[in-house]
Amino acid sequence: MSAEIILKPVKIVKLFKALNASDNLDKIRARELWEETDQGSESVVAVLDSGVQVDHPSLKDNIIDGYNFTDDDEGNPIIYQDYLGHGTHVSGIIAAVDNGRGITGVAPKSKLLILKVINHKGRGSFEDLIKAIMYAVDWTGPNGEKVNIMNMSLGSPEPHEELYRAIKYARSKGIVLVSRCR
Repeated sequence: MSAEIILKPVKIVKLFKALNASDNLDKIRARELWEETDQGSESVVAVLDSGVQVDHPSLKDNIIDGYNFTDDDEGNPIIYQDYLGHGTHVSGIIAAVDNGRGITGVAPKSKLLILKVINHKGRGSFEDLIKAIMYAVDWTGPNGEKVNIMNMSLGSPEPHEELYRAIKYARSKGIVLVSRCR
């Protein structure tokens, strides 16, 4: 049996009830950098996760493109809908716009490249994850944009040499990688 990557969703409802969402940006001092960074307006973040709610009112204007690497929706590459909610949650933390509803992301003017590598069962393959990393490195947006940052909130209980090489390749191209700790 080949190794797989796993998404283990956690219950976050209690955490959000305990925190005042409007204070979170201040707690991590994100607003202090907004003037200098124009709220991430020059950034494209590749989110390698379970997809995204494509019509989400706080995200839809910041989704620049996407690709489905899973078997969800019969493997249709242009359907990267999130059936777990995790990819949408992560995307919101990154780039939710300040529309007076819900949270505001740390970089609300950044663009999101949604790369769905986790299916509706919370599972994915190293092969698809590596393909998604290479896709993000090679991707060019409609106005010549390139990925600056890659986020992967997933994990596996074992190392994978080819994944390590793909990550090193992305770094060699100047992409900053952010990943969950296991």
